[in-house]
Amino acid sequence: MYTPILTKDFTQRNMTGFTNKLMIFTKLNVILACFAVAGFFALGTPLIRLWMGSDFSYLIAYKVGAILLLGKMFLFITLPINSAFLAMQKPRIMSLVSVAETGILTILLLYFATSTNLGIVGASLAVLFSYTPTRLIVIPFLISRELSLPFNDIIKPWLRPLLLSFMGWAMLSSAYTVMIQEVQSALAFILCVVLYTIFSLISVPFLVGQQERTLLETIVPKKYMLLFNWPSLLSRRRPA
Repeated sequence: MYTPILTKDFTQRNMTGFTNKLMIFTKLNVILACFAVAGFFALGTPLIRLWMGSDFSYLIAYKVGAILLLGKMFLFITLPINSAFLAMQKPRIMSLVSVAETGILTILLLYFATSTNLGIVGASLAVLFSYTPTRLIVIPFLISRELSLPFNDIIKPWLRPLLLSFMGWAMLSSAYTVMIQEVQSALAFILCVVLYTIFSLISVPFLVGQQERTLLETIVPKKYMLLFNWPSLLSRRRPA
């Protein structure tokens, strides 16, 4: 999805458009990743318990699932940057990063297998820690250097989605704790999913600025722009 759009700008030497599109693509991935992680952190335990039953070791499954999801979301966040390197005809950079991640993962797996008793939780931690330094520090630093941007300009747009998703996690956890005392666990889970979906849809437009929405209108089909523009519908005056 990202590579053809970024390649077009790069081949046309439109580096401003290239950079702006890369930033908004990355920000959208951050938004999706933050809300996915926050939702699973809040409702992962009841989800697995309802799915597998209370006799299943759902707490361990939740820990492993949460850790692996967090690691995979680190990978997901940097997919647009991966596409940017491909568009810039520099695939070797991401290849070297992948080799480094494999090396780190191998070392960590050996460590957790021989020096701890964490079992599958340790293996999932090894996956998470192999992605953490490369995806949150190394790759943003490399693309900032390629585009002559301050490192903070790459990371700073991630903060608002992170803060808002934390608020969503706190709200969802509290809501489930209250609901579970009043209704059956399955109904409480469904109500919380609906609540969190509404919260997420309401939040998205406030995480994307006007200039970013204008840019998205040149990329995203019009029918999907309602996700970002719905507050403008409320501000329109009704015809007399």
